[in-house]
Amino acid sequence: MKENNLQTLLICIFVVIFSSRTSGAYYPYEACVPRNCGLGPNIHFPFYIPGLQESFCGYPGFQLNCSQQGFPVLQLPGSEYVVQDISYQTRSLRVYNAAVLSSNGTGCLPRTMRNMTFPADPFSFSNNVTQLHLFSNCTNSTSEDLWRHRVGCDGKGRDGWDLGIYDKDENSTNIASKNCKRNVVAPVEDDGNIGPGNVDEVLRRGFVLNWTASDCSPCGISGGRCGFNAITYHFRCFCPEGPHSRSCPPGKGGYGNVYKGKSQDGLLLAIKILNESRDDGEEFVNEVASISTTSHVNIVTLLDSALRALKELLFMSSCRMALLTVGIARGLEYLHRGCNTRILHLDIKPHNILLDKDFQPKISDFGLAKLCPDRASIISMSGTRGTIGYIAPEVFCRNFGDISHKSDVYSYGMMVLDIVGERKNDNPRIGHDHDHSSETYFPHWIYKHLELDNDDGIVGGEECHLTKRKLAIVGLWCIQTNPKDRPSMSRVVEMLEGRVESLQVPPKPYLSSPPRPAADHDASISDSSI
Repeated sequence: MKENNLQTLLICIFVVIFSSRTSGAYYPYEACVPRNCGLGPNIHFPFYIPGLQESFCGYPGFQLNCSQQGFPVLQLPGSEYVVQDISYQTRSLRVYNAAVLSSNGTGCLPRTMRNMTFPADPFSFSNNVTQLHLFSNCTNSTSEDLWRHRVGCDGKGRDGWDLGIYDKDENSTNIASKNCKRNVVAPVEDDGNIGPGNVDEVLRRGFVLNWTASDCSPCGISGGRCGFNAITYHFRCFCPEGPHSRSCPPGKGGYGNVYKGKSQDGLLLAIKILNESRDDGEEFVNEVASISTTSHVNIVTLLDSALRALKELLFMSSCRMALLTVGIARGLEYLHRGCNTRILHLDIKPHNILLDKDFQPKISDFGLAKLCPDRASIISMSGTRGTIGYIAPEVFCRNFGDISHKSDVYSYGMMVLDIVGERKNDNPRIGHDHDHSSETYFPHWIYKHLELDNDDGIVGGEECHLTKRKLAIVGLWCIQTNPKDRPSMSRVVEMLEGRVESLQVPPKPYLSSPPRPAADHDASISDSSI
């Protein structure tokens, strides 16, 4: 049975992904998907890789090439530098001279290394960068004072000795200049422990460069992909529907764009503008009807003071974010049990959780919701609805079970795991964790840390330890493949409010929702046939 379910899932994943990628999104948006060279960090604005990305996906002067070893390489005047790491938040990258690779760990100085002719713009050294003088072809009669600076090879097979002397040792540098034929000055990082004897290690560790370019964060937070117009020489935010000057429209609801507004008495509003016409407005009417039957502190009302989406606040500490999950769970519990008519939301995701001025979470966007008459839970649907990455298996493949309130539980669980693992755009932890490089295996990554009793990967601090562990366990229970194995939202609230010691780690989920399209943008599906 398990093997048949897996085969069915693979077929359905292909259909859903194919459907989402043939939706005719704006070409530059599709072209600027983050890429990598096989090894090393993901590459996106202000950097770009020719052949893998268009030049408009990056900033002038930020071109990276892929080495034969599969690493991104930055070409600077005089030398190539291997990019080890990129921090898009701090606008910095760690690099080391590609010539170091030729030493093969022998400790010998690479003879292909050249002086760096450093451009004034757009890169600059970080504050802790110093200069290392690499002297070669030094005479055997070199002063004994310089012996402690000898590097590696001890002159074997070389024309004299190699020396490595840091810039701060001016006396040794002056003596070596008179006894050596070649002097290459290399930038290195001064971590306070540099000194004679560790030159090869210091060269391989590299140093940090800072860069100056247009700020991409407003575009990325709004769901867009950053780019550059070389003709007008202006930054562009590429969104699924087209380009914008700084960011994408604030939100995309189930039946139209969502904007932030303010009433005459100062009340902040989330305003949905009806700009599409499909199914005779059934979804829009459905959303209004669903919301009008609810009254709960964690459910958005037809006139509410919601400020921003949870998706936009993933930069908050995950421990603080964890506190919001209880309110969201109570809101879902109310939809499933507290209303006069049971409501299945069917599109739970961070984008659809709004926060008011007091950071009270409110479930919004009921465009894909279903009303369940007579307190029934199981419903029938002719197609698939929801957002890829949060859709329960039974929603897109009926062989996994019936669609019910447990489908919302699955979506909630995936959202909780997002918070636990701090999965968001440009997350350096995710981007550089090879075990966590695939969206498909994201729950497995969480499970592995729980199974090994290793919370380092999912905990942001000691004060968050128990809270984050509890959320991980609850989230994994919620995404069990068989809907019958998932808890109800009432049980979820109990688990969240109880002690973590009383919770049992669930079985490892052997299947998951289809992976999200690259760059984690929302790809919503509304009754698309499969």
